Amino acid sequence: MIKLNLSEHAEQVNLVLWLERNQITFFACPNGGRRDMRTAITLRREGVRAGAPDLVLVHTAPLNGRPVMIELKRKKGAKYSPEQLALHTVARVEGWNVIAPPSGESAQWVIEELKRLGYGKQSELTA
Repeated sequence: MIKLNLSEHAEQVNLVLWLERNQITFFACPNGGRRDMRTAITLRREGVRAGAPDLVLVHTAPLNGRPVMIELKRKKGAKYSPEQLALHTVARVEGWNVIAPPSGESAQWVIEELKRLGYGKQSELTA
């Protein structure tokens, strides 16, 4: 059996589809990608910051009432940046659920964490 190593983009799309199917309100923080210097400066002035998570859920976690941020690292060996780690630390201190899987883990890993926090359709929670 061939095991596909989906890109972080494909994994995030799969996660977004799951969130939408479960009617979970969220937004993405599009920090990555190449851009010219002028655009980078404009975005920085508008508040784009290194370390921002890939996704933020608007609804707090059903089981603990805390907000959730999600960071994906699909490529095996990928490391979180110092800015990401610093933000994760501050967010946890402030009471956030930070879902930051080990590198190489898929969106399914994140979905299982979300289910543990009480997200998802009731039928999926018991499955």
